[in-house]
Amino acid sequence: MTWKPTPHHIEHSVASWLTMDRVLIDQASDWLATDPVTLRPAYRKFDLTCLWSIADEFEL
Repeated sequence: MTWKPTPHHIEHSVASWLTMDRVLIDQASDWLATDPVTLRPAYRKFDLTCLWSIADEFEL
């Protein structure tokens, strides 16, 4: 049996690429027609903008 990508695999890859390119989760969810509540837990690790407000509070 050979492996074949499914639409889910492709959507996962595109979601990863979008967030790694700093596309906001809300925008990526619109493009992928997926609820941002579904995307945020899985892909926020790629979206560093969610950490900027926290990082700004540090005095280094």
